[in-house]
Amino acid sequence: MGNLIYTVMTDLYPFEKPFNLNRTETGKKLINGERSEIPEHIWNSHDPSYRAMMEALDMCWTYRWDKRPSARYVTDYLFGELQKITGEENPDVRVTLPERDPDQKNTE
Repeated sequence: MGNLIYTVMTDLYPFEKPFNLNRTETGKKLINGERSEIPEHIWNSHDPSYRAMMEALDMCWTYRWDKRPSARYVTDYLFGELQKITGEENPDVRVTLPERDPDQKNTE
């Protein structure tokens, strides 16, 4: 879940910068407890959405698996932060995906 949060927050894949590692190299770094760098503009931001995402990322990247919260806990945390940011009890969390490229081939 942490790598997904990282990608959504930064628009980068884990270890894309500065190394652009393949999946095997990325896996080795993660197993060794290494983490991707957070871009400076996000790290230094006071935007409450970035702060919430970084807190959730930190939860997910807890090294010891038995200390890491469940996906439900992280989801509930993010939803609670979204409620605080928007001031709404039931904020809209729907995502509108861009139109699919008609020339894109299926992966099957």
